[in-house]
Amino acid sequence: MSWNNRGIFRTVKFRVALWYALLFAFSAAVSFLLVFLYLRGSMLRQTDHKLTGYTDKVLYTYLTNDKFKRFDREVPLERVPANALEAMKRRMPDLQVLLAFERAGRKQHYYTVIGYADGKLYELRRESGGTVFTRRIQTADHIPLVRKSFRNMVAEEGSSNLFFRLLTPDGRVIAQSPLPQAYPVNANPDPSERFRTIPTSPPFRVVTERLFDGNILEIGRSLYYVQRRLELYSLIFFTTVGSILCLGVLCGWLIARKFISGVERLNAAAQHIIQSGDFSRRVPVRHDGIEIDNLVRAFNSMNANTEKLITELQHITDDIAHDLRTPLTRMRGMAEVTVSGPQEIAQYREMACDVAEECSKMVTMINTMLEITRTESNLETISESRLELNSLLRQAYELYQLLAEEKGQIFSLNLPEETVMISADKIKIQRIVANLLDNAIKFTPEGGFVTLDLTTAKGMAEIRVSDTGCGIPPQDLENIFKRFYRADSSRTLPGNGLGLSLVHAIVEAHHGKVTVESTEKGSVFTVFLPLC
Repeated sequence: MSWNNRGIFRTVKFRVALWYALLFAFSAAVSFLLVFLYLRGSMLRQTDHKLTGYTDKVLYTYLTNDKFKRFDREVPLERVPANALEAMKRRMPDLQVLLAFERAGRKQHYYTVIGYADGKLYELRRESGGTVFTRRIQTADHIPLVRKSFRNMVAEEGSSNLFFRLLTPDGRVIAQSPLPQAYPVNANPDPSERFRTIPTSPPFRVVTERLFDGNILEIGRSLYYVQRRLELYSLIFFTTVGSILCLGVLCGWLIARKFISGVERLNAAAQHIIQSGDFSRRVPVRHDGIEIDNLVRAFNSMNANTEKLITELQHITDDIAHDLRTPLTRMRGMAEVTVSGPQEIAQYREMACDVAEECSKMVTMINTMLEITRTESNLETISESRLELNSLLRQAYELYQLLAEEKGQIFSLNLPEETVMISADKIKIQRIVANLLDNAIKFTPEGGFVTLDLTTAKGMAEIRVSDTGCGIPPQDLENIFKRFYRADSSRTLPGNGLGLSLVHAIVEAHHGKVTVESTEKGSVFTVFLPLC
């Protein structure tokens, strides 16, 4: 069986290891490129620094013929006194100073400058007394010493690593050292670009300097050792990165396998539930990480809710069957009695009216069940609008006051002075108040009290319906909001056990809550709804 047939390439472990490898490889490539460019630039700068040093030495010999090395000291132009420079420039107005020297003795102290004017090189010296002496310098006399300087520096570096050329403006060679075999003899220097790299094998780094007289000085240094160092760095880098990458992929696989073990346990539990239908299965939490642990807890919670829903569904199914069987049995009994009795049209009309009434009750029960389901499942959109609770409760009070008076009850309404506004579905809030008032009046005996209160506290509107009826036993309080649940005290009264379930569903859909308190002296239902 191939690896692909095993599905290993589609597993999360493989994908985590692959993405880790790709990310690591990309990061390593970027790091290598940045370090490589930095090292290459640093080595080229070092090479340029050496080439600049060679250029300064050659220019010094070309300009001075090493005349001032013994007794004079080269100084920056800023060290030359301003009056000395002014005196020299008065003597030669177009003078461009190239080098400056200082000689200090016991009896005399003077400065000497090397400069050019009109393409000719001059030596100017100002002595302590202020006298300026001028001498023309013939650079052609310096060429033999320049060649000697070439040979000395090439001997130190090697003829294959360093070369010098002194050319006229038209490219004629004045002096040069032996050129390396790899360097193209006919390569023309470009004075506009001081440093450039010649792509030979090995490459050369070349500095080109245009002199005051138009001649061109060209010095080249081999980049062979630079190239070898970069190749060695690349080899070490890729060897190290390759080893780390292989080890990292293996570690990534093992780590992903460890982290994914919780998901595999969830999958095994889910497969077991699918095959056996046993929703009592739970997955133990083994501290695989907060995300995996939360997933396991969510799975267990979902499984528990599913088990609870299935159990409730079975109970609801039984309750529905029971509640539908009773009216169907009555309708069948009425039909059988009518058919077996006197064949009079009045009997049939009475039976039809009774059947229609029973059907109307069943339709009402089914519609209520559907409304509860739609509300709890968010299948029905709540059309919220600003709603004034004061007027809504006042209308409910006026509607149920007559019913309470017929039963000999005392029905009172307590509203706050300020207007209480909520954002809710008016029809559904009316259903809440109507169901609670209907239950309170239904279970309160003659002479009892029913109270409807409205208050506000902590950003919530509180609708409170209290009565002095028979109360709800403590063991029934936690079940009264379930569908079709009816306490023993209410089984002799009309109803199907869906009213409080509907109240609970509507309140939850409006992000509120409903509570109940009950004693032998009566019950208090409180609905909490958010204020606008």
